[in-house]
Amino acid sequence: MQGGNLRKRVLIQQRASTVEGTFGQQSLIWVNLTTIWADIEVVSGAQLARSQSIYNMTTHHIITRFQKLFADMKKVGSYRAVYTTYGSTRYFDIGATLNDAERNRMVTLLCSEGLNDGQ
Repeated sequence: MQGGNLRKRVLIQQRASTVEGTFGQQSLIWVNLTTIWADIEVVSGAQLARSQSIYNMTTHHIITRFQKLFADMKKVGSYRAVYTTYGSTRYFDIGATLNDAERNRMVTLLCSEGLNDGQ
């Protein structure tokens, strides 16, 4: 892939928990890790029924340059990608990463969008 195809600015965040309040309740927060240039490709879409509600889920590939934060597969599962364009924010739950030919140049992030907003 040529660098000119990486036209979208995507924020990578990691899920973390924090202790709040006087009773020590844990709450979920998102910590900004880095901002990358990427290309987002739609792979498939589905409509799911859960708890008498209809949810739309779309799977995507986010293609970007290799960074060390994508090397640890266990940590990548706690990441999400945030893409904002024209006043609309989209959240992608990152499930895995594919290191193109294991050359540490390009990676493909396997993501889902729409079911849980990356949470």
